[in-house]
Amino acid sequence: MRAHLCTTDARFHSAYGQRLESLVVLVDAFDAEIADLTDSIAHEFRDHAGYRAIQQVPGIGPIIAAIFVAEIGDVHRFTSAAHLASWCGLTPRHRESDTTVRRGPITKQGSKLIRWAAIEAAQRLGHEPGCTPSGNVSPSVATAGRSPRPPSPAS
Repeated sequence: MRAHLCTTDARFHSAYGQRLESLVVLVDAFDAEIADLTDSIAHEFRDHAGYRAIQQVPGIGPIIAAIFVAEIGDVHRFTSAAHLASWCGLTPRHRESDTTVRRGPITKQGSKLIRWAAIEAAQRLGHEPGCTPSGNVSPSVATAGRSPRPPSPAS
């Protein structure tokens, strides 16, 4: 526990230190609560193939995976990934008139929770080792263990 550090360090004996100590105790309590809930979610979905499969996607951990599984339900009801993305409201708005096509922002017609979870997963990509912010695997990870490609001939 981090709260123990506050009681042994002389810098924390002021009023500010006491306030900081109380905040550290709260953070520790929240961390324990989050760990308990994460464990119970993992236990609840332990036999769900979709829950385990979606966690293989970079940026998706146990909580985001549980949100996707709970909100989407049976993924086989969608005929394609495009239909699922449309159902989630993650597809761009499409307006068409004669030969003019305009694409706008996402439609936001689906579940707000799914969109939030997808955005959270995408934002985590920049913080995971081996992934670039665009979600692509960085070249150093992609080529690990392989011999380098010979340079292409200049044209």
